[in-house]
Amino acid sequence: MDVSIVRTSPFDLPSKRRVGAIAYDGTVDMRLWRGPGSDRDLDELYGGDLQDFLDQEREKLGIERLKLGEVVRVHRGQLHCDFLAWVGAREPEPGTSQSSAPGREVLREMALATLSFVAERSVERVAFPALGEGLNQLDRADRLEIIIRAAHEYEAACFKDGRPPVVEEVLVCEPIAEVVRRVQGRVSGLAKSEVVVAPKAARKKAKRKPASRTRKPAKPVLDPAEVSAVRHTAEKYSIRRNYQIGEWLRHPKFGVGRVESVTDTQAMEVIFEDGEIKRLAHQR
Repeated sequence: MDVSIVRTSPFDLPSKRRVGAIAYDGTVDMRLWRGPGSDRDLDELYGGDLQDFLDQEREKLGIERLKLGEVVRVHRGQLHCDFLAWVGAREPEPGTSQSSAPGREVLREMALATLSFVAERSVERVAFPALGEGLNQLDRADRLEIIIRAAHEYEAACFKDGRPPVVEEVLVCEPIAEVVRRVQGRVSGLAKSEVVVAPKAARKKAKRKPASRTRKPAKPVLDPAEVSAVRHTAEKYSIRRNYQIGEWLRHPKFGVGRVESVTDTQAMEVIFEDGEIKRLAHQR
């Protein structure tokens, strides 16, 4: 079984790397988080009706909630895979705050359970993002390392029991280069590395416009993968804090943003996930 660290999102894999299943961890009651975050991002990629399919699956199973770490198959929607492997990783989140993230041992068991689940459904290639989001979540590099080691543990258990692993390739996906480098240093020899160009980048070629003498500079935008990665770790915006260029924050109205410039001692410019740049006060 091959294990690869792939520098991309599991949702941006090209057609030639299409997987049988994409793992995703959510709440045990299979309800999407209403606020900004990875659930909303997934729903958009899915086609906007993911909650309907989650409700249908729960009704078909005749349950109100999953067991912690339990895996279920969900229709793929518009995702480029055969199905979505939903893993119950957090307690229900009916209020305005997320539940605690799973710890190391639970995350390890989640990865093993997912591999067993997809193998039973004849999946030969499966993609994992950095499972284990939530309050007090582990560092992304830690979570990816746990998944990689669990993949090797799963293969060793199959060999010991004299059964085929079925899964031939495990893609551990991470779009942030710095996180990939840290994981590579920890799992040397356990996973090969590769960079994948997202298909969206080559799908359409922009029409060239006539040259202009007064061309406006390109409007800065945030990388969606980076926004998703820091959404649960960025601190809530506080007017009393002293911010520096490059810091991430979470604004109750504008969402996730990054400090682009500090215009004076008590003001700064922040670019938010919708592309808007806002002038905010700080250090007051």
